[in-house]
Amino acid sequence: MAVHLINPSDNSFGAAVITPRWLFVLAAAAPPSMGDLILVDESLEQLDPETIRRGDVVGISVHTGNALRGYEIGRLAHERGANVVYGGILATLFPEEPFECGWADIVFKEMAMWRGAGSCWIFRQAARVVSTKAESSKETNFSLPAGT
Repeated sequence: MAVHLINPSDNSFGAAVITPRWLFVLAAAAPPSMGDLILVDESLEQLDPETIRRGDVVGISVHTGNALRGYEIGRLAHERGANVVYGGILATLFPEEPFECGWADIVFKEMAMWRGAGSCWIFRQAARVVSTKAESSKETNFSLPAGT
């Protein structure tokens, strides 16, 4: 299994104007048991959809400027059998939208919340999420499998 952390962008021009720090924060906090980490900043280089396999986790951070591309990536990942997870400011403010537009399996809210010294909460115990597509209107606790 691999975990893809993707910063969507319609334009790849070889230099990042604003470095997406969340990619590196989550990558540093990910335990090795999560699988191989693949970081993609599409402002540097476009995603190769062939790298996404059935059962992978694809994390996408969306804001107003990259939401359409983010939802396109979510659709591609879903079609390849991956679990699609959204976070970021747009997913926090409008948590229903990734379910409606981006083939979301899970939407994380409040991405700035931390638990434990130096470890990002998404890879620890529980996180506040808007649940699955079928339950998208209620918040619930989501726990990663034991050992993560």
